[in-house]
Amino acid sequence: MLTEDAQAGLAIALALLYSILSLSSLVQVSRIIFNGHNLGSFQAIFLFLVFLWMTLRAFFFAADFDLPNIVVVLILWLPYTLQFTTFSLILVFYAKLFYQQDWPANRPVIWGLFSVANCFAFGLTLGVIAKSCSKECDPDEAEDNLFSRTIGIAYLLLTVIYSYFGVALVSHSRSRKILLPNIQGPCKLAVVIHNM
Repeated sequence: MLTEDAQAGLAIALALLYSILSLSSLVQVSRIIFNGHNLGSFQAIFLFLVFLWMTLRAFFFAADFDLPNIVVVLILWLPYTLQFTTFSLILVFYAKLFYQQDWPANRPVIWGLFSVANCFAFGLTLGVIAKSCSKECDPDEAEDNLFSRTIGIAYLLLTVIYSYFGVALVSHSRSRKILLPNIQGPCKLAVVIHNM
């Protein structure tokens, strides 16, 4: 168990790190707006979701918990759903790369799966928030464990699907069935592996 001073120091460090990430994503979103790029692009939506997610986390670690209980519960639980939405959006992007030639036919199915998965995640989160707040915002351990297990299973499924698309994209790009765009950031790993 950490001392109160250690907990306070850790909270400050986490708030600072999340604030830096939030600011970084805000700068990127601002650049997209300033340069007149498509606000409906994967990158713009991704960065906006990251901005919301990081801002809520920074606020959570920086906040003095003399806030109303509903606010504390919201800033505790909503980032999980934003994180899930952000990561599942990356899967839609991978699917678009993978199904380049058949994207118009596969697009409704992929976006439908994205919508169902995220509606489930938001519904689960709102259910936990509502149940927690009905008990004066004091979630019991069983609810917390159920939520954690459900989110854990969802992230496990995301990981499996990420792995599938990662292997599929690399193998298809090697056989020249698809062309990977000039990618920067985390997706560049697929290009590096391809060129090995």
